[in-house]
Amino acid sequence: MGGGLTAFVLKILSLAQEQVGGSPEQLQETAKWLLLQQLADGPFHDPHPVIHRGMQGGLVGNDETVALTAFVVIALHHGLAVFPDKNSEQLKRVEDSISRANTFLGAKAGSGLLGSHAAAITAYALSLTEAPEDLRDVAHNNLMAMAQETGDNLYWGSVTSSQSNVLSPTVAPHSPADPVPQAPALWIETTAYGLLHLLLREGKGELADQAASWLTRQGSFQGGFRSTQDTVMALDALSAYWIASHTTEEKGLNVTLNSMGRSGLKSHVLQLTNHEVQGLEEELQVLHTYNVMDVKNTSCQHLQIEVTVVGHVQYTMEANEDYEDYEYEDLPSRDDPGAHSQLVTPLQLFDGRRSRRRREAPKVAEEQESRVQYTVCIWRNGKVGLSGMAIADITLLSGFHALRADLEKLTSLSDRYVSHFETEGPHVLLYFDSVPTSQECVGFGAVQDVAVGLVQPASAVLYDYYNPEHKCSVFYGAPTKSKLLSTLCSGDVCQCAEGKCPQQRRALEQGRQDMDGYRMKFACYFPRVDYGFQVKVLREDTRAAFRLFETSITQVLHFTKDTKATAGQTRNFLVRASCRLHLEPGKKYLIMGLDGTTHDLKGESQVPRALPPDHPPDPCCLPLGPCSPQYLLDSNSWIEEMPSERLCQSTRQRAACAQLRSFIQEYGMQGCQV
Repeated sequence: MGGGLTAFVLKILSLAQEQVGGSPEQLQETAKWLLLQQLADGPFHDPHPVIHRGMQGGLVGNDETVALTAFVVIALHHGLAVFPDKNSEQLKRVEDSISRANTFLGAKAGSGLLGSHAAAITAYALSLTEAPEDLRDVAHNNLMAMAQETGDNLYWGSVTSSQSNVLSPTVAPHSPADPVPQAPALWIETTAYGLLHLLLREGKGELADQAASWLTRQGSFQGGFRSTQDTVMALDALSAYWIASHTTEEKGLNVTLNSMGRSGLKSHVLQLTNHEVQGLEEELQVLHTYNVMDVKNTSCQHLQIEVTVVGHVQYTMEANEDYEDYEYEDLPSRDDPGAHSQLVTPLQLFDGRRSRRRREAPKVAEEQESRVQYTVCIWRNGKVGLSGMAIADITLLSGFHALRADLEKLTSLSDRYVSHFETEGPHVLLYFDSVPTSQECVGFGAVQDVAVGLVQPASAVLYDYYNPEHKCSVFYGAPTKSKLLSTLCSGDVCQCAEGKCPQQRRALEQGRQDMDGYRMKFACYFPRVDYGFQVKVLREDTRAAFRLFETSITQVLHFTKDTKATAGQTRNFLVRASCRLHLEPGKKYLIMGLDGTTHDLKGESQVPRALPPDHPPDPCCLPLGPCSPQYLLDSNSWIEEMPSERLCQSTRQRAACAQLRSFIQEYGMQGCQV
């Protein structure tokens, strides 16, 4: 365990010791170990730097030793509580260690070369330990020279010159619809240390009010701040502020809540005191929820990560989208006396197809497992300074788990690049001590636990541990699969297209005496379609991750949102490029399905797009002119080729054609009677 983390543990457990008591011997040994890490001139060093640099509040570079020393001093001060004998030799050694460290910190504060974070934690450490007044004054003046004001708020934002490119802060959101906060985690923790310091300085109550006001405004609507560490410190500082400013004086507040009900305006009067709420005759709870589009582009500006996967992925049969097309005309005719004994049902066809696939599939040794190899590459923009460690959070493909032995090798290499790893559910977290300016890669294996159906692209995020705002989010795909989600976009509406592929129903399905009823069940019960058209295919085109079929409507059977649909108009139907469905130009089809949520935009914007799900709206998707709904063909779509007049005149197809005409007439005139 490193010195920073050891100090963190000593601080927390010493505070707990004050509240719950217990045996202090182990904490005394912890304090002794920390004393061994102190250098002759006062500072502390860390023989095993903590993976989570944020726990010690330290920065890389010149400030790191100062911040670590101040952090240990704070921990040792709280650790004094575990030495009940005030005359013990060990207690005197701890007090002497704190005194020598304070001398070092005072000299560093007086140099005027510290960044604001190191200055804040130094000022707090000197005030907390009641260092000599001249040292405390120097540290205080140095810290206040770095303070920034905005209105009645006080904060410390500029950390070091390497991080001067961080944006100015904005107030944190109090609802999901509010802007995303910009103040980095390090600013919040720095201001928290500044507030803790001000609370210990006499006559600085007004400044403490201003710092507390800024911290309060940086909290998110979910209750936290930016990261674990800054949230802990902010709550620590705000708790101390509340304790210092709390009063037992009885205060009251009357609140009137108005709400519009069915019988008119209702008023609720609440009488609030320090201790209770009065006047509640009935319980009232108001909850507002919002679903808003995140238009902030969090693409990779400062950090870069790339994930590739090679190997074998086993898919379930349902995911194999190369379904067979059967020509039912080869089946026996109803005029054939032996037809009834030779009829093949759709279930029998499915079983036969599955058996043939199994026979034709290559033999795979039973002991062979489905395994893939992950390669994770990271790098950064050389102009951007980082606070230290970075974390790569990789979501594994569905059905896989990472090989722990491979991950352990990454942390045991002589030139160890990955300091630590964690696995949590489908996530693999890799901790990097630093991010290079040139691409560096590591790899590990993953094994498939279960065969999967549709494998969606998975995400990977690289972020600066101490400044999570500096991050890079990407998507990667399974071997031979696209890393882009197939998504239709128009304007600010996107329609996911990652469902199962559609299957074309053959024109005249022999062996189905109730085909007409089957069509009606599909149209009116499950999935209960939104539209029904007879169309003639004009052309086929390839657009991004889709194939587009432009059609002309020959008959409208049923519609909902597409109220302007009439015979002669064109409509676009799209299918994922990975699906085998092909509609032949010149042929007519019966197509039924669900309403389209996107539109085929006229002109240059008439382009379906393949975008990652967190991609902001594409300006090219903005409506530039008249538009019509476009329809995505998937497993909830009915696609049936209309038989030719000549085919329907044949004896064997006459009844089937009559059923099809009956359905079209009934559904077109009456729709669903449910």
